[in-house]
Amino acid sequence: MDFDDFELRIVRDGRRYRARVLSPDSTAPLQFRRPFATDRLAQLTQRIAVSGLDDRDGRQAAEELGGKLFETVFHREILVRFRESLARAGSAERGLRICLHLEEAGDLAGIPWECLYDRTHQRFLALDPRTPILRAPEHPEAGRPLAASLPLHVLVVIAEPRSPHPLDTDSEWQQIEQALEPLVKRGEIHLERLERATFEALTERLRRKPFQILHFVGHGQVDERTGEGALLFEDARRGPRPIDGSLLSMVLLSAEQLRLVVLSACSGAAAPAGNRLPSVAQSLMQQRVPAVLALQFEVPDGVAIQLSASLYHGLAEGRPLEEALCQARREIASAGYATQWGNPVLYLRSRDGHIFEIDKPAAPSVPKIIRDAIPQPFAALPRTPARRNRTLFAVAASIAALLIAALGWLHATNTDLRAAAALGRSWRGDNRACPSPPGFDFAFVQVPAGNYSVGTDEGGRPNERPQHKVRIDRPYCLGAFEVTCEQWNQVMAQTTKKCLSERGNLPVSGISWNDARKFASALQIRDPSGHYRLPGEVELEIAARTGKPDDVPFDPSDLPKYANCHFNGGSGELAPIGRYRPNRWGFFDLLGNAWEWADDSYAPYPGGPPFTAKSEPVPGVEKVRRGGSYEDRPVMCRPAYRDSSKASSTYSSFGLRIARDPIPELPARN
Repeated sequence: MDFDDFELRIVRDGRRYRARVLSPDSTAPLQFRRPFATDRLAQLTQRIAVSGLDDRDGRQAAEELGGKLFETVFHREILVRFRESLARAGSAERGLRICLHLEEAGDLAGIPWECLYDRTHQRFLALDPRTPILRAPEHPEAGRPLAASLPLHVLVVIAEPRSPHPLDTDSEWQQIEQALEPLVKRGEIHLERLERATFEALTERLRRKPFQILHFVGHGQVDERTGEGALLFEDARRGPRPIDGSLLSMVLLSAEQLRLVVLSACSGAAAPAGNRLPSVAQSLMQQRVPAVLALQFEVPDGVAIQLSASLYHGLAEGRPLEEALCQARREIASAGYATQWGNPVLYLRSRDGHIFEIDKPAAPSVPKIIRDAIPQPFAALPRTPARRNRTLFAVAASIAALLIAALGWLHATNTDLRAAAALGRSWRGDNRACPSPPGFDFAFVQVPAGNYSVGTDEGGRPNERPQHKVRIDRPYCLGAFEVTCEQWNQVMAQTTKKCLSERGNLPVSGISWNDARKFASALQIRDPSGHYRLPGEVELEIAARTGKPDDVPFDPSDLPKYANCHFNGGSGELAPIGRYRPNRWGFFDLLGNAWEWADDSYAPYPGGPPFTAKSEPVPGVEKVRRGGSYEDRPVMCRPAYRDSSKASSTYSSFGLRIARDPIPELPARN
C-alpha cells in the first residue's frame, strides 16, 4: 500500500502545548493543556508497559490514554482535516501515514502515541493498515530505496555488560535463530552474530562486510545533563561502555547499505530508569540514520522476536517499512497481547517507507504450446475422484435440516470455541456422510451434487469473468469452519510449524499453500478413508454462494454480520471461529477473516479475458486464494473474488479450510 502523509507537529509552550497540521494542508495552531495529571499518566503508562496476554485492564488503560490523547489533539480543525485526508486517501486506495513531529513536545514526547485511539470508530490508529503511526523529523528526506536482492543481511548484536541481572546471551541468540529459522530457510534473511559486543568489533564488522539491517539487543541510557541518548556496549572487560548517537551514527552512516536499525530491549532485568532506547533512536534519526525501530518498554518473552520475524518477512516481500510494522503489530495483537503491539516506535527520515527495492527473480514463463494443451472446459473445475456412487439428494436434505437446527442453537447461545467443538462432535455423530477424523473435532457440511453458477458478468475484476455453469457430479464435504490453531497443532504435532497465535480458537494463519497441502496429507495419514484435501476454488465459491447465482447470497448491507473484513465494522484482526453468522448452508467465515487456499493453479476462466503481464501472473504459476480477510475491503470479501500467490508464500492472513469426500452408499435416516 502507498501512503499520503498527515504531518502533525506538537510544541510545548510554557504550561500549554500547541498542535498544528503541517501537511497535506497546514492549519492554525491548536492550543491545549496537558491531557493527564502526572500521577494518572504514570499509572496508565505503567499499566500499558507491563500488560500481558488477554489483559483486559491493560487494554482499558491503552484505550483511556489513547482516547484522551486523540480527543485532545485531534480536535476542531485538526480533526476535520484528518477525516478529510483519510477519506481522500481511501478514495485513491491509499493509506494515510500519521507523521508525528515531537522534537519540541517536551514531556509529551515520552507518551506512547502509538496507542492513539479513535473512540468514535473504536479503533487504534496504529492497528489499522490505513493509518500507521511514525515519528519523523520536521524536514524529512526523499531518500531512495536500496536495490537489494534476497537474502537481506542482518547483523545481530547482543550486549550485556556486567550487571546484577546478567542476560544469558547464548540463550537469547538461540531464541532469535529459532524464531527466524523459517525466514532463513526461505532465503529471505541471513543472520550473523557479532561475537564480541564491543563498539570496536561492530566498527570492524561493518567495515569488512555490507549489512542492510543492524539488530541490537541490549539497553540504552540518557545523559540527564545533556539529554543525549546512548547504547550500552561492552568494553574489553565486559563492563558497560555507553556509545552516544553521534559516535554511533558516524559508523552506521559509513555502512552504505545499512537502512534499518532495530533496538530491542533485553528480556532480562529492566534498566533502573526504564527503557531508554527510544531516546537513542531519536538521536540516531537526528544524525541521519534512515530508519530506526525501538521498543518503549521491556517486553514479555517472545514478543520482540515475533515482532522481528513479522517485520523482516514484510520487508523481504518488498513492503514499505510502516506497512510491515503495522502487520507485525496486528499479529502481536492477534496473539492476545492487549497492549504490547503499541510498544515499537518507528523513526523514519524518508518520505517513503520503501527502504528496500527487492530484486525478485522473474516468474518462469509457460510456453504457449503447454497453455494451449490445457483442456479449457475443465480448467476451472476442482480435481475430484472418479464419478461413482451418487448420494441421494434426500440424504443431503436431511443433513441440511440437522445443520440448520444445530446452527440456530450455535448462534442463539453465542458459542465460543468449546461450544463450537461440541457442535462439531454432534455433526460428526449425526452427519454420517461427512464424519470428523477419528480423535479430532472437525465439523463438515455436505454440499449436494448439481449445476451451479460461478464467476460474474457484472462488476468485479476481469479474472472473475464470465459467469458460467459448472457441474458437480457428486457431493463433497467442506469444513464448516476454518482450520484453527488448536487443530493445526494437534494434527501437525510432529512438525516444527508454530501457529502464529497461541489461542486455539483463532484460525491458523501465516500458512503457505505448501503448508496447507502438508496439513491435508497429515490428516489423510491419520484417516486414510477420508480422502482429505484442499478444496477446489469452484467448491469454495459454490459453498460461499450457497447455490445462488448472486455474487453475495444475502443483503450486502448485512455483510458485517457474516464477514470479518476491513472497512465494514470488522474487528481489524483475526476473529475466533463462530463469532460471525453462518451462511444459510452452515459455513462460517467463507468470506473474510482469513484467506483460504484452493488446490487450483491460477488461470483465466474458460472464455474469459486472458491474463496480461502487467495485471496478472503467468497462468499456472501461482495458487488460488479465496474469500478475502480481516484486512481486506468488502469488495474483496465476495464469493467470486479471486486472488493468488506463489505456493511458498506466507502472510499473516493466509489460512485454510479442509475438504473431504463423503462416505458413499449411506441410506437416509428416518
